[in-house]
Amino acid sequence: MKMKLRKFINYLPLAFLILASFLTRFYHLDHPKKVVFDEAHFGLYATKYLSRQYYYDIHPPFGKLLFGLVAFLTKAKPGFNFAISTEYGNFNFFPLRATVAFFGFLFVILIFFLTKEMGGSQKMAFLSAFFVLFDNAFLVQSRLILLDTILIFFIFLSLLLYLWTKKAKVFSLKWYLLLTFLGLSLGCAISTKLIGFGIFALLWVWEILEENFFSKEKKEILLKIFFLFFLPIFLYLLFFFIHLQLLPLPCQENCGEVLELKKWKTFFDITDFTYFVQELNTPPSGNLFQKILKIHKSILKNTFSFSSYPWESKWYSWPFLIRPICYFWEKRDKEMVIIYFLGNPLIWWISGIGFLIYFYLIVRNHLFRSKMNLPAIFYSEKSRMLVLGYLFFFLPFSVIPRFLLLYHYLPALTFLIILFAFVFCSLLEKLSARFSNIIFFSVLILIFLSFLYFLPLSYGLPLTEGSFRKRLWLPSWGFW
Repeated sequence: MKMKLRKFINYLPLAFLILASFLTRFYHLDHPKKVVFDEAHFGLYATKYLSRQYYYDIHPPFGKLLFGLVAFLTKAKPGFNFAISTEYGNFNFFPLRATVAFFGFLFVILIFFLTKEMGGSQKMAFLSAFFVLFDNAFLVQSRLILLDTILIFFIFLSLLLYLWTKKAKVFSLKWYLLLTFLGLSLGCAISTKLIGFGIFALLWVWEILEENFFSKEKKEILLKIFFLFFLPIFLYLLFFFIHLQLLPLPCQENCGEVLELKKWKTFFDITDFTYFVQELNTPPSGNLFQKILKIHKSILKNTFSFSSYPWESKWYSWPFLIRPICYFWEKRDKEMVIIYFLGNPLIWWISGIGFLIYFYLIVRNHLFRSKMNLPAIFYSEKSRMLVLGYLFFFLPFSVIPRFLLLYHYLPALTFLIILFAFVFCSLLEKLSARFSNIIFFSVLILIFLSFLYFLPLSYGLPLTEGSFRKRLWLPSWGFW
C-alpha cells in the first residue's frame, strides 16, 4: 500500500504540469478574434497553399507547410487579407492557433523529461518545466499563429532524442529508430527557422569534441553522417520542393497586406519598389536548385541588411528583459486590451544570476587549491552541453545587423532555465531538508505570483491605464 501511495505521489508533479500546461495554453485561445502581430504573415501564408499563389518569406517552409495542412484539413478559405488588428470574421483561425498551443503544451512536458535525461533529479525536472510553464513569454508565443514554439519544440526534441541514442546499444533496432527520429526532428528544426541550425551545429560539435567521433567504428561514423547530416538536409530541401510545387501561381489579387506594404523598403535598398513587390508574389524561375538558391540569396540579403523596428532590442539586452514587444493594442472605453511579449521577469533575471553563479563556482574550483565540494552535476558533460547550447543560440545574433526582437532569445533562455535548475537545486542540497524545501517552494510561489501579475498582458485581459502602468517595472517597457 505504501509503495502504491509513493508511486502515486511521484506522478503528481508530472500530472500537475500536464494539466496546467494544457489549461494555460488553450484557455481563451480565440481571444482576440483579430489578427495579432505576425499572424499577419503566417496566417496568410497558410492560406497561400490553398490558393496555390506564391509568397516570399525569410524563413524555411516547414512551419508554414504545417499551418497550410491544418488550414486545408479544417477547410479554411483563402482570400482573407490578414491586415493587423482586422476582425477574423468568418475565417476559421482557431485551428491554426490550436496547432501552436498544442506544441506549447507538449514543450513543457518535453523539458521535464529532458532535464531528467540530462541527469537532473525529479525536483530539478519539475523546476525547469515549472519555469517554462509559468513564463509569460513562452505562454504568449504558444497562443498565436507564430513559428517560434514549433521551432523550440523540435530543437529540444532533437536534444532529447540525441541523449537517448547515446544510451541505446549501437547498431541495435532501437538505435536505428532513434537515429531516424533524430534526423527527422533535426530536419524539422532547421526547416522552421534558420536559427534551428543551432541545434544541428551543437550536436555535431559535441559529437566531434566530446564523443571522439572520428575514433569510432567506420560503420557507425558513416551511419551518423547519414542520419544526422544528410537526412536533415534532405528533409530541408524536400520541404522547399513541396513548398514550391504547391505555389506555382503568381499572386495578382488577395495577396495579403504584408506582401503589399512598403515596409519592405526597410529590408532592401530597392529603387524600383513596384518591381520588387511583384517579385515577392512571383515564383522564382529555373530548376529546383536554382529556385532554392535564389530564395536563400534573398534570405541572406534580408538577414544581413541594416533595418530598424520600433520594438527592436539589442541581443545583449535580452537577459535583462529590457525591451518587450507590443503584439496587440486596443482601446475599450476606459480600459485597454494589450498583448505584450514580456517574460516573467523573475524567471529571466534569476536564470541569468544562476548562470553567473555556475560560472563563478566552476572558475573558482579550477583556480584555487581550496575547492568547494560541489555536486557532481556541476562537472558533468550535461552542464557543459547546456552552457554550449546557450552560447550557440545567443552569441550568433551579435553579428546580425538586421533588427532583432526579444523572442529570438527563447531557445537560449530554455538552456539557461535548465542550467539554473541544476545550480539552484544542487546548492539547496547543502542545506537541511526542511530549510531547503521552504526555499524551493517559496521560489515556486514567487514565480507563480509574478506570472499571475503579468497574466493580463499575456491573455489580453482588459486593464485600466493605471493598472497597465503599474506593470511597467522598467521605463523601456512602455510604449508612449
